[in-house]
Amino acid sequence: MREYQRELAEPVFQGKNTVICAPTGCGKTVVALAICEHHLKVKGKGAKVVFMATKVDVFNQQYKLFQDHFQEKDPDIRIDGLCGNQGDQLSMKVVMENNDIIVLTPQILVNAMAGGEIPSLSCFSLLILDECHNTTGKHPYNIIMTSYLDAKLSKEQNGQHLPQIVGLTASVGIGSFKNQSEAENNICQLCASLDSRIISTIHTNTDELQSYVHTPDKEFFLVEKRHTDPFIRIIHDIMAKIEGLAKTVYNIESLSAIENRDYGSQKYEQWIVDVQKKCRVLQLKDQEEESRVCRALYNYTEHLRKYNDALIINEDARTKDALDYLSVFIQQVKNAGHDETEQRLTAYFDGQQGVLRGLSSGGQKENPKLDMLQYILEEQYRQNDETKSVLFVRTRALADALKSWIEESDSLKFLKPGVLIGRGHKSSQLTGMTLNSKKGVLDSFKSFDNQSKILIATSVADEGIDIPQCNLVLMYEYVGNVVKMVQVRGNQSMHQSINQSINQSINYSASQSQSINQSASHSVSQSISQPVSQSINQSASQPFSQSASQSASQSVNQRVSQSINQSINQSASQSTSQSVNQPVSQSISQSVSVSW
Repeated sequence: MREYQRELAEPVFQGKNTVICAPTGCGKTVVALAICEHHLKVKGKGAKVVFMATKVDVFNQQYKLFQDHFQEKDPDIRIDGLCGNQGDQLSMKVVMENNDIIVLTPQILVNAMAGGEIPSLSCFSLLILDECHNTTGKHPYNIIMTSYLDAKLSKEQNGQHLPQIVGLTASVGIGSFKNQSEAENNICQLCASLDSRIISTIHTNTDELQSYVHTPDKEFFLVEKRHTDPFIRIIHDIMAKIEGLAKTVYNIESLSAIENRDYGSQKYEQWIVDVQKKCRVLQLKDQEEESRVCRALYNYTEHLRKYNDALIINEDARTKDALDYLSVFIQQVKNAGHDETEQRLTAYFDGQQGVLRGLSSGGQKENPKLDMLQYILEEQYRQNDETKSVLFVRTRALADALKSWIEESDSLKFLKPGVLIGRGHKSSQLTGMTLNSKKGVLDSFKSFDNQSKILIATSVADEGIDIPQCNLVLMYEYVGNVVKMVQVRGNQSMHQSINQSINQSINYSASQSQSINQSASHSVSQSISQPVSQSINQSASQPFSQSASQSASQSVNQRVSQSINQSINQSASQSTSQSVNQPVSQSISQSVSVSW
């Protein structure tokens, strides 16, 4: 265990609820393993540890690490894991009673508590929440911690001890970024939700940290869009005709409040989702007419969805890829035995297919974004043929399109691209990936025999998945929040790491968002490294006792949030000169410098 890792774990070793905030790649899982070892040793026979991971992929990764570690350290420590639908097949109560450490996805624990298998969180002595910044809203983490805080407030606790809480994250996040004050507010809320008054960061051993975690160089590339693109005009015309047909069936504008929806945008996709949701609850006096209307509207909007997808693919990839995507969908509709409505819809496409095919294979200028991406990749691999790249994209369809483009490019096909996407839905044209197929892709990418040199990924790979071999990250019109930005940054592990972002200069919202995220990330670091004001710290020790007198119908998180928000407002006029070494009993967070 490295010294900076020991520094991160020290408040936990002292028995305190703690949020551990440290950069991706520094070995927070090693810290978690050390915490488990120490806890089991100190607590002895009655200890029960739960380690939670938010995603199945991460669960599998961490579960194996726990098994391997304790098999070597102490084979007598019993470990089991539950994720996904395993919770329906195995009794959580039995797993808990027969193991010392249980690795879970958090919904398993939520279900076990709701079903009465786990009567109380007091059954456990330590809960570790990986990616704890997710403790918000309706996330399972927040449900678990609400139960924890309810138990803490309840007079029916009867002396039972609640578990120690440890959160792990690369970034505490800041919610909707506006300024540093709001960043501090959001950090305080996270601490309150996790019943923690300590954010443990690396202060003393920063030099050692920097020797293991490297800050990447960043470059941004703005490119022009195609000057003329007849493909877009033709698809727009087809979509307008389909919308016109839909309006003859029902006033679709009354089904959604989303306005100013441009074809080929995420907002248009949201409109389609909204309309389809409203169709499910649409009620007409004539049930037969209701069924006909809903079926027709679903068909119309599903075709609109695919054309919208094709426009997005065309914007970021080749026209050929967009056309291939549409052709596959239309053929699937025909193979399924399409009715009169769908025959009319497919006829729109068939009537333009020849023209579209000519556009995709003719002399039309290729996408400038692809030209820039090709240049970056060729230069990077010319300088270092051992480069390992991760290319982040917005959608699964685009991931497949870029994979085909690389494989068909004479200068890039040696990269042997792999694709890492989510599991998908049964109704989706893109079925997603099984856990075994994801493992195969990652193993190929991580191998040293150069089977795969580039991984094309959606957001499934930007949080939690360990890809230490990566030294080039490309953000292809891909904008994440502050948490994602920090997670991605941490996965560029080699000394000569580069983060390159390709955005379209005509529509610069992506680069603007990336710039905002950089500012927000800096603000998060400042908020952690600067002392939290005296009044916040003093009142943080009392939020629960103050809450007891409030309405029972008010949620615990609301009560905690109100208490801390009030403290923040009061603190504005007070001194912020409190030392970072204030006693933890007075501090909502241990404010120390962070550099990554």
